[in-house]
Amino acid sequence: MALRDGRVFEVYSRGVPPDAGQAGRRVWFYRDITERKNLEARLRRALEEQDAIFNSAGEGIAFLRGERFMRTNKRFAALFGYGSEELERLAPAALFADATGYDEFKQVADGAMREAGSYTGEHRMRRRSGGVFWCRLSGTTLERNAPTGGTIWVLADVTRRRLADRRMSRLLADLERSNAELQQFAYVASHDLQEPLRMVSSYLGLIEKRYGDRLDHTALEFIGFAIDGAHRMQNLINDLLEYSRVGTRGKPLTPTDAGAVLGAALENLQIAVQDSGATVHCGPMPHVLADEGQLLRLFQNLIGNALKYHRPGVAPEVRVTAQQVDGLWRFSVSDNGIGIEPQYYDRVFMIFQRLHTRQEYSGTGIGLAICKKIVERHRGRIWVESEPGVGSTFLFTLQPSDATLGDDGDADEHQDEAVETAGAV
Repeated sequence: MALRDGRVFEVYSRGVPPDAGQAGRRVWFYRDITERKNLEARLRRALEEQDAIFNSAGEGIAFLRGERFMRTNKRFAALFGYGSEELERLAPAALFADATGYDEFKQVADGAMREAGSYTGEHRMRRRSGGVFWCRLSGTTLERNAPTGGTIWVLADVTRRRLADRRMSRLLADLERSNAELQQFAYVASHDLQEPLRMVSSYLGLIEKRYGDRLDHTALEFIGFAIDGAHRMQNLINDLLEYSRVGTRGKPLTPTDAGAVLGAALENLQIAVQDSGATVHCGPMPHVLADEGQLLRLFQNLIGNALKYHRPGVAPEVRVTAQQVDGLWRFSVSDNGIGIEPQYYDRVFMIFQRLHTRQEYSGTGIGLAICKKIVERHRGRIWVESEPGVGSTFLFTLQPSDATLGDDGDADEHQDEAVETAGAV
């Protein structure tokens, strides 16, 4: 209806027919229902929005009362391959892979619902097509701790994650076997391989000593090459042994004075520093969470490299500093040596990777690989910044002494049956 000023409103009208003998009269009653109609329209829009949200959810949602589906969203129906009306006529047990699985679910879920009003677990479910998949079910009661009043369930397909967990378990098992083999190799390297090499070098030395006056220069040179090769092989085996023991023989990480460890490393390198005429500058060092022995080797390797790879005719100058960045201690070992080309920044940390011949610089090519393994065991990162002909800076991060490191190992979840992957929704 319209008012005199042109505004339109809705009314409820009711006409009362006339009494007998009053044919010309009729009574009409009018009531303004504009506000009620507006409320009904808002309610209708709200229900439409709720329905849209309900059906656009990325996880399956179902409302159950007892053993009957009262309502399900589109994702829930798609997970199992049924229509919504079909699900309303279907018992929940039909969605489980087997009756035993459903009985176990009911026993555990009902108990959790009564005690806490909610339950979350993962179970093997079956699609309409017969395919089996893993599903995470999270349920809650509509009435406090009373499952009989109805429950809301949210379901998600976790098949891919379960398969990834299985692959991860296999990889961890392979890694454990590999570590065991590495330890066995370390034992062989430290015992069985060392003795023959010592014998070779010892007997070659005896030949040189006893029969040197009977051998010509070429023969003596050959003996020298053989002895040198045996010594280099011993050094290589020792370095491999140390590389293998970084993870298997390391001590627990404890609060450690990096300054004291650096001082010990410089004492061990004292002769090399003097022979090279090097100058070593050390800044204030923090306390960090570390294996003291491995931190000592880390400093020795990096400073030793700075002394070794110096420019001809230029005395080495090494600077060791530390600063706190983003909650970690970042150490740097800088030198004024020959530098490294950018394309070799990653290669220098790989085992057996050398950028120079043995005639130019001695070594086995394992030193920086050991450094990398030590830093990674300490939950840190190591990298290099360099300019050829100017010098290099090796940087690495360590945890502060008050850091708390959790266990790396996540609980393995054992799988005992195959699950469906093809056609997963």
